Amino acid sequence: MKIEKMKHLMRILFFIACVWLGSITGLKAQKSRPLKLSVANHSFRQSGLSSIDIVINLPDSVFLGVVPSDISNTNDRIVAEGGVGQMLSHFVNEEYASAFSPSGVKLLWTINHFAMGIDSSQNSRTAYVKIGAAVSNADSLDTYHPLGNFDTVLINNDKEVDLAALTVAAINSLYDYSEQLVAKHSKVGFLTSSSKLPDNMAAKNSFTKEQLIEDIQKQRNWRILSDSVRPKGIYRSFQEFKNNAPSIQNFYLKVDTTTKQVSLYQFSVTDSSANKVDSAWGLSINNELYKYSNGHLYAIEKSGNGFVLSKYLNYMTRKNQAIFWRRYVGNRQGDDNPYDDAHIYRIPVFKNSPAKVQVIRVDMSSGNLGF
Repeated sequence: MKIEKMKHLMRILFFIACVWLGSITGLKAQKSRPLKLSVANHSFRQSGLSSIDIVINLPDSVFLGVVPSDISNTNDRIVAEGGVGQMLSHFVNEEYASAFSPSGVKLLWTINHFAMGIDSSQNSRTAYVKIGAAVSNADSLDTYHPLGNFDTVLINNDKEVDLAALTVAAINSLYDYSEQLVAKHSKVGFLTSSSKLPDNMAAKNSFTKEQLIEDIQKQRNWRILSDSVRPKGIYRSFQEFKNNAPSIQNFYLKVDTTTKQVSLYQFSVTDSSANKVDSAWGLSINNELYKYSNGHLYAIEKSGNGFVLSKYLNYMTRKNQAIFWRRYVGNRQGDDNPYDDAHIYRIPVFKNSPAKVQVIRVDMSSGNLGF
């Protein structure tokens, strides 16, 4: 009897040790790596610019992307300490100070996309930096006029790539593009542009910085961001998701054990029959959110003013534990870990590009998964 009690005690101690070791590993599993932009203090030629102001239109201005970790199935987070706006403003004012002139043109960059990362969980190693911005210039009354859009993705496959240097190269490209727009504007007058400003601002030929910031804030007034409870159901569209209003409440799913793809079905309201849902954005179940894409379910959760794949959040603070996935999808796939690297979903870094990187977040302008 004493031997059995001793064995039982040993099992308990072993379990406690495993939990303790797991927590220690978890603390090491994901680190935050601040992005440090080095100012070269180059002597730029006079650009015809007096200053560059910056407005951030990002769901999350701190979390920029992920890089490989020393621990399998985890990634370290790249962060902008103080936010992208503060980081970019400091860099711009230091790096281009020698090129600014009091009599020059005042510019505004509306940053719509600022992301980066390194994906080495596949056969090749791909580093990328993506920047998207709307460029506007001010008149004598400090009213801004849209000039054009800038979108670029820089890729590097070097083993020892410096993401900070790649980011500086992308910012310099935005600066050069802005100079070109100003030079063109000086010849033809104010340009009409479909700049990627918030919906209410895009149709306007002039606006103040305050109006732009106010409109960005209004654009984020979605119930999915403010509601603490998410009703059960399938979201047919991204709009339904933003409204936190799934149109299909009664559903079930099937998992193809060969392809491991998930199909969603809606129960009929009149009888016991069911119809396959051909178009679905995602679903909510037991307050867990999932993006449905390419025949698979990806656990997502709120981060800042947007949504990130839960895989890329620290598991110690992660809210979506994907219990529904483990029970009804993973069980039928012979897999109980939705956050394993085997479930990484990749997309081309740009249209028709052979290089692909892992998706990290929901693009809150299109509703698609992106990086």
